[in-house]
Amino acid sequence: MTDQGPDPSVLKSQADEAENTRKYFSNDGKKERERWVVEHWAVALGRSIANLKESEAPDFVADGDGVEVVEVQPPERRRGDEYRADRDALAQGKLPEWKNWVSFELVQAEGYDWIGDAISAKAQKYGEAAKDWTLVVYANYGWWEETDWDAVGKIVQESVETFASIHVLGAGGETVVRIKS
Repeated sequence: MTDQGPDPSVLKSQADEAENTRKYFSNDGKKERERWVVEHWAVALGRSIANLKESEAPDFVADGDGVEVVEVQPPERRRGDEYRADRDALAQGKLPEWKNWVSFELVQAEGYDWIGDAISAKAQKYGEAAKDWTLVVYANYGWWEETDWDAVGKIVQESVETFASIHVLGAGGETVVRIKS
């Protein structure tokens, strides 16, 4: 007897869930994802947020403090296309193609640039208006902890004058790296 793989009818039944995942990670799900980031950031710091309100600039006000969120992924990743392809494969009763978006070596070589570029872009966008805000960077990529944090700190020190503090929340939502406090 040979293994035939997953039953296509079971895979097809998962297509709706794949569509829900795609929607969550689309622009329509952005505020919900940002809320998840802020809530996990607060828990990781042992901070209780009694009053978290959505805002436009910054993204949230947490107990009176402005919190801006930015997500960082590998630059080549196109998550919407990826999830759409996964949903379509499941709807056809096929397993989605496995993708490895990032390697240990790539994160060590370039991860600090991804984080630094995201921080710099937010600083340029908001300038002096963000001087009292906290920027929470969500490092949403594998091997995120191998990012050269000293290089990120150097980028911030040399070119970012805004934000009262800058923290990076790791991909699992459990660890925070403080870049600027």
